[in-house]
Amino acid sequence: MTLEALLKQPKTHETIQLIESFLNTSSNESEHTQAKFFYASLLTHLGQYELSNQLCETLLEELKHKEDDDLYVEVLFVMSENYIELKDYSEAKKRIEQRRRALPILKQYMYYMDLIRLAKAENEPYDQFVNKALEDAIPEQIRQTLQLDKLDGYVNSGAYDLAMDMIKQLRMRQLSPETAQKLQLIELDILTKSNHYEAILTITQNQHHPRLYKYHLSALIGLKKTHQVSIFEVEHEKEFETLSVEDQKAIYTCLVDFYDKEKDTLSAETYSKKLKQLKKIESSLSKPIERTEVEIPIEPVIKKDIMIEKTVIPLVEKRYIDRSKDFEAIHTLLKTGLTLPETVSGREQARFLLEQALDQKPFSTVLIYLNGTLKMYRKGRLYDKMIEKEDLLKSVFHAAFLKQEDIIEETDIIRWNYDVITRKPYDIETVKRLYTYAIKNGALSYYQTDDSTPTIYDDYLKLLTTLIEKTFTQEDKHATVSQKLEFYQTILDSNLIALKIETEDGVHLNLKASNLLELKQNLSSAEYTSSIKGEDQIKYQQFKQKLTTSPTPSVIRYEIRNKMFEEQVIKFNSIKDYAIVSILTDVTNTLIEHELLSQQAKIDGITGHLNTYAFSIDFEDYIDKKSTFVLIQLHGVDAIESLYGKMKTDAFFKEFADYSLKQLENSVVYTLDNHQVLMVLPYNDVRTVEKALQNYFKALKENTSVILAKQPFLAHAGVIRYPVNTTETKLEKVMRFLQLSLEKAKRRYSHVPFQYFDFQDYQEEQFEVSIIEQMDDAITQEQLKLVFSPIIHLQTNKVFLYQVNPILDTLSVDPNYYYLIAKRRLQIDKLDKYVLKTAFHFLSQLAVKTDKYIRLSISIDEDTFRQKDFNAYVIGLIKQYDLPYSVIELSIKSTSLSGVEWMKTQELADLGIHIGASEWFYSTMPSVHFIHRREPIKLDQLKTLDFILSFKDYLQNHQMGLILESIEDTDKKKLKDYPAIYVKESKMTYSEEKLIQMIEGAK
Repeated sequence: MTLEALLKQPKTHETIQLIESFLNTSSNESEHTQAKFFYASLLTHLGQYELSNQLCETLLEELKHKEDDDLYVEVLFVMSENYIELKDYSEAKKRIEQRRRALPILKQYMYYMDLIRLAKAENEPYDQFVNKALEDAIPEQIRQTLQLDKLDGYVNSGAYDLAMDMIKQLRMRQLSPETAQKLQLIELDILTKSNHYEAILTITQNQHHPRLYKYHLSALIGLKKTHQVSIFEVEHEKEFETLSVEDQKAIYTCLVDFYDKEKDTLSAETYSKKLKQLKKIESSLSKPIERTEVEIPIEPVIKKDIMIEKTVIPLVEKRYIDRSKDFEAIHTLLKTGLTLPETVSGREQARFLLEQALDQKPFSTVLIYLNGTLKMYRKGRLYDKMIEKEDLLKSVFHAAFLKQEDIIEETDIIRWNYDVITRKPYDIETVKRLYTYAIKNGALSYYQTDDSTPTIYDDYLKLLTTLIEKTFTQEDKHATVSQKLEFYQTILDSNLIALKIETEDGVHLNLKASNLLELKQNLSSAEYTSSIKGEDQIKYQQFKQKLTTSPTPSVIRYEIRNKMFEEQVIKFNSIKDYAIVSILTDVTNTLIEHELLSQQAKIDGITGHLNTYAFSIDFEDYIDKKSTFVLIQLHGVDAIESLYGKMKTDAFFKEFADYSLKQLENSVVYTLDNHQVLMVLPYNDVRTVEKALQNYFKALKENTSVILAKQPFLAHAGVIRYPVNTTETKLEKVMRFLQLSLEKAKRRYSHVPFQYFDFQDYQEEQFEVSIIEQMDDAITQEQLKLVFSPIIHLQTNKVFLYQVNPILDTLSVDPNYYYLIAKRRLQIDKLDKYVLKTAFHFLSQLAVKTDKYIRLSISIDEDTFRQKDFNAYVIGLIKQYDLPYSVIELSIKSTSLSGVEWMKTQELADLGIHIGASEWFYSTMPSVHFIHRREPIKLDQLKTLDFILSFKDYLQNHQMGLILESIEDTDKKKLKDYPAIYVKESKMTYSEEKLIQMIEGAK
């Protein structure tokens, strides 16, 4: 018997004899080890835990240098199971820890599963192990099992809220029907215990399954729907008897209590009798059944031969002659299969094999299902049969192919009792057993006509199946190769492409290649090389030497007879040492056209000057010598275009570019997009550059346009003296540096119209990019945290509300900087909405933990506020988290919102949301409740103090407040007697956790 067949044997006492026989005959060390492990697991299954451990100790010794072997891990698992059954928990823990060290990283969750088993055996809590396992990446089925375990714990401890949450989590996953059914029953148990009868009826009223009857009935009784209870009981009385004893008891108990209360004595007595009968049945079923243990002695140290006492399990006499016959049959079959002539079709080979192999064997029919077709062998002939999909799904073929496993079953108990030949159940008189073997694209079934044991034919038929599969596979392979050869030969002989093939025998050109090159079809390699232009011959020889076996084609261009040809090449090293296969193309005209187009592509269509593409080509030359790059942008072009139109604007820009070229001698001018000019000066001396640029901008300022009368040329520029300001060699980065210096010139235009690049500018820009990237990642992963700064009412010295700001633990920057960077990088709406959602979630959590709310002030940028869906977004969030509107203050940061846009705030104010504004002049808006002043205010100036004191009367009369976010402590004292004044304590900031602790402490 093979190891594969042995491992398929059932775990019974009879299998031990087969294991002994295998260990006595097998000489393969690896198979020996696996058979011993099967023996150990069999002993565990039979309850012989100590004997199993002795065998496992021997296996561990054999595998001590193979701790990465899966079998080593499995042996330790079996040992831990044995020690748990023996209640030796300390030794079990030792084996579990030993197994943990051998487990791969991705399977460490198995360690926690072992600890859970151990804790259950010791009646110890194991919740921490379940939680640890759930933190790992574990298979979905195990995850669901652990979550169901936690769910049982919640139910047993009465934590029904947690149990219902867990049920919701599980239902979001893809569950098996069994798990979904179990969840439904647990949910119904919880609803029953918590008296949620309406919810029970919602679940059960549309489902007519007997397992739900007890819940439906208990809900009707709980809701006192007397008439419906009576109807339900009468309609389903017979079905009650089909349920389990436990379910019948529950139903009859409910009905007895119900009819007692309704004083229906007859019905109550009827179900009382049924209940008593059930209890009698239950008591009879609960009697323990005695079983006899069969002792299986084993030597303390297991060596190569494992001995079983013959007094316990009698040995079967060894069949040396039968085994010899089996071997001879298999040998003959294998020799027949390997010597089949290749000229014969695969179908005929399969028929011949079946005829030779099954001659005088008890098999009447063989069915071959392969690639969607069915063939039937009977009496030396192989037929094609039709099979419908419905028939296939009912058959053993489908099961074997789907599971990719072999199925051997008697026809009187077969699970797939459907004969695809007769379309009826198998005739057990003519077909006693069915052998079905899975192959790659189908399955084979053999119909056995006698009752001989399957062990005689299993190996033989398995080999026969493999040989038949090989015949059909080999036929398909030969057909495919033949088709490919024919296909390639057709391409080679065609005139679709010019093909050249070069081997050690020489060069072969197909007809199209021969006509294209004006060469004969067959010539030597030297003749072909000599036809190439002289200076290209060396290049061609070097190209051939560098060719590799890479499948990526290589390309070379060379000249033959005053024409340029492109050769696209792949080299193979399998045909006569090598072969070079090429496609030839005449590119003479293409190169001429490319050169013309390249020259045209370098010229800007509007100005006639060189463009960005030309600069990218010339850039390498400029950085090899001293140069100065000047990026100049014409100011106010958008306004000019809106007044005069695009044509006038383009003419104006061309005039500016022409003028710039005239002003700076020896310069090269390139016109870029966005009305920018890039000038390259052939020097980088600082004094020369400074003088040239100052003269240029002075003349530019004094000159006016001819195209647009009296319109001056206003411009600013970024400058790089190469390689003084930078040594960067990548064009993209140099252009980025120029743009940064140009932006700096725009900000400092009043001082000087041009600025040199400083690497610090790039570092600052990269820092901003880094912040926005980190912030974006934190928002996406919901890791951006909030901090809260108290805003105090000066007169009462109490916290009125808390201002919310975002913060990242990895960055120590002012929270306002996040808003500044987000605004600059067009990410402000994303940041504002994240802060809103996170702040509202915090308020809801705070209410759950402390039963209190606090007021929050949340800053909103004007760009975010302008979005059409902003009000709907805010109101939707408040409803989602079930918050009162009055605890929210939205502080709108704006200097340019129109009166119509401010009307949007009225909708929010009408709901009770407080509205804040950042500018004094917004205080007249009806919806505004607070004015936020973020700039530092000092009251040592009498004018400032008088303004605030006069303004506070206005605020007080209209029930408004002034929040000063940056004010000195000494100045706070001057305003503490005025009720409309609030100040922000910027030095005091609290995290979410700290704020919750403070509020809990205040309780």
